[in-house]
Amino acid sequence: MRIDRGEIKTLAVSMPPRAGKSYLVSLFCAWWLAKHPFNCVMRNTVTSALYRKFSYDVRDMIKNPKYQRLFPTISLQPDKQNIDGWSLTLSKQGAYFGGGVGSNIIGFGANLAITDDLYSGFAQALSLIYQETLKNWKQGSHNSRMEKDCPEIYIGTRWS
Repeated sequence: MRIDRGEIKTLAVSMPPRAGKSYLVSLFCAWWLAKHPFNCVMRNTVTSALYRKFSYDVRDMIKNPKYQRLFPTISLQPDKQNIDGWSLTLSKQGAYFGGGVGSNIIGFGANLAITDDLYSGFAQALSLIYQETLKNWKQGSHNSRMEKDCPEIYIGTRWS
């Protein structure tokens, strides 16, 4: 709620593996898009496969009849429901996009930026080479997609 009200710009969610961090943020994404149907969520994670799973989950929440009863004006654009990036009927450009670390994130601007578990495990979290690669990708791809005053949510397992 504090992100939505503009009281905080950055939120870190750091808990042990399997604690439900990503699921809670998926619920937040579905709610946030209902409140901001003209805006766009960018969510990046360690692999494209994991990004697609999260994209599917949020998209499925929006399709759910319970969600439709709560937010009757929010629906998916019929011709823009690709798991890699999809739109709402009210979207100006897109509603949800992203990818895995190293992928090209182009074409959209984000009004909410999320990084979700950018490390696959302990060894990768301690690798100086991976840390440098991740830093370069985040600065060059992820950060370059953020619109002015874009809040960020960082989700991660505490590996070290």
